[in-house]
Amino acid sequence: MTKTNKFRNLLLILILILSGCTTSHLTCVGRDNWAAAMSKSALTTGELSYKTEFFLVKCSLSEYYNNDHQKVIERLALFIENPNDKTIPGENSRIDALSAIIELCTYQAQQTSGEETIKYWMSAAYYSYKYLFDKSLNHNPTAYNSLDYAANIRFYNYAMSNIFPYCVENNISLEKTQTFPLVLSTVEFLPAHSDLIWSYTRFTDYVNGYDYLPKNMQSHSYVGGLGVPMLGLQKYAPVKDKDIALLSMIYPFTFLIKFESFDLSKSSIKAQPEFYDSFKSEYIKINSEEVPLSKDYTLAIAKFIDSYKEMISGIDYMFNPEAMANLQGIYMFSPYDPNKIPVLLTHGLMSNPRTWTEMLNTLLGNQRIRENYQFWLYTYPTGQPIFYSEYQFRTAIMDLHQKYDPQSRDFCFNHMVLIGHSMGGVLSRLAVQDSQGTKFAEKALEANSLDELNLDDKEKIYLKNIGIFKPIPFIGCVILISAPNRGSDMATWKFSRIGSYLITLPVKVTQGGAGLVKKAAVASGLKPDDNPIPTGIDSLKPSNRYLKTSVDLPFKDNLEIHTIIGNENKAGERSGSDGVVPYSSAHLDNTQSEIVIKSSHGAHQTTEGIREVTRILLEYLDKLEKEKK
Repeated sequence: MTKTNKFRNLLLILILILSGCTTSHLTCVGRDNWAAAMSKSALTTGELSYKTEFFLVKCSLSEYYNNDHQKVIERLALFIENPNDKTIPGENSRIDALSAIIELCTYQAQQTSGEETIKYWMSAAYYSYKYLFDKSLNHNPTAYNSLDYAANIRFYNYAMSNIFPYCVENNISLEKTQTFPLVLSTVEFLPAHSDLIWSYTRFTDYVNGYDYLPKNMQSHSYVGGLGVPMLGLQKYAPVKDKDIALLSMIYPFTFLIKFESFDLSKSSIKAQPEFYDSFKSEYIKINSEEVPLSKDYTLAIAKFIDSYKEMISGIDYMFNPEAMANLQGIYMFSPYDPNKIPVLLTHGLMSNPRTWTEMLNTLLGNQRIRENYQFWLYTYPTGQPIFYSEYQFRTAIMDLHQKYDPQSRDFCFNHMVLIGHSMGGVLSRLAVQDSQGTKFAEKALEANSLDELNLDDKEKIYLKNIGIFKPIPFIGCVILISAPNRGSDMATWKFSRIGSYLITLPVKVTQGGAGLVKKAAVASGLKPDDNPIPTGIDSLKPSNRYLKTSVDLPFKDNLEIHTIIGNENKAGERSGSDGVVPYSSAHLDNTQSEIVIKSSHGAHQTTEGIREVTRILLEYLDKLEKEKK
């Protein structure tokens, strides 16, 4: 072999070795991971997306960006304003440039602090808003670019979630004119527009919807749209108007900014910060276009319910009713709206409003329901006698009606809905029944006539309050869930008797009812102390006269009554029990509907129970819409 051939062979071997050492240009991620890898962005992973990286490379800006990001972003901004100036070599697409500058501003805002931060957040908001609403761009969403639209809505909302906290943390009032920097210009904020019932400055703290995700919930009731969902918080303090006490602590709203022009040649463009109550408008108008508002109802519900957990203990509510009396009442989720039907949810024995978490979360996820219904919560000390709880329940409803509709002219309030679980179902049923004058009281007290009891004036007033009533006239629909209409044997069990013994009844109950109960006992042939005032547990005994007698009272005319009953073993079984309340107790004759679902006593928390409530509310709404027409 010649030297030349040897050299050639060595060279070939060297080439083969070197070619085997070259860098591979592919990495196997697997089809299951491809989508996640391709979705990297400043929003999702804190990195620039492949699309923006490619844009920088094809415009020969990648190296410049690494050395001087601000200069590159300014060049992009100039190109977007004057695309014919060819500021970006070889690039003619303002749309691609817009998408790039939105992400670049977001990325830089994440990397910087101080005034630089707000400049980039505000610029990200401005350019994403321009992408979405500037008609001069002449681009419309299609099936192929809709993902870009969705991404830029998210970039806009993400900017909102940072701009509002920045203003709060730096004591910048949005109720006054303010000026903020942009990449090329400045933006002048006009005083904020708001449909909240009070100024946002009243809140002492906020929950940012982009900081939290739900847990221990069956679903996330989130409405996609424009803006960032927020909660305005205040520390709990007793207020004169109990109905808005909860709302004063936790107020859900959406924050957004409308930019009024896209001409950066002016010294400053104008923008309008806006606050929208989450339970009012579903849409806002931008350029005559209806744009949905972003809302997170699960965020609001979770915070509402967790606040109740801190304030209200179901155990304390049962064993020490008087100590919890200041928390009793009707609480609204949103300001009263005369154009929405009130739905009042009432919990059962040894419970509290948290029991409605899943139902509220699902119902508020239905747009037609939340557009036409407003939800209220009634809470009460469940350890006191059911006859006294019923009196307070009626009084609370009547007082609220007097406050908001004293002339009884609101169509919606005059078709109110009651939903009650367990003991709350009994209260809801009694609210629409007629005592037939004194007949009910006489029968419950086993007296031929109330006159034979020789009651004094205070006792007569007490008896009138608890035993003589008419159906509440403005209630049109009642949904009873697992309601012990004829009592429950559980109330007679040993541990229930111990629990009943431990309950301390309120003074108002004992002072007003002691003499009445003793006189009723004597009139029926018993000793004065043989028939003590019943507790909430005693009230649910199948032998309780008040409960036994009330179930047969006539109902309000033109009323819808629906029952949802649980059976531990089998759906549709007209027998058995949910473990607490037997079918024979929960069943009522002549209801509009009755359904038996496979469930324990918490039927109101099951998907089947919630679905049935949804059906009833939607069908009731259909009926009322026809009635209105």
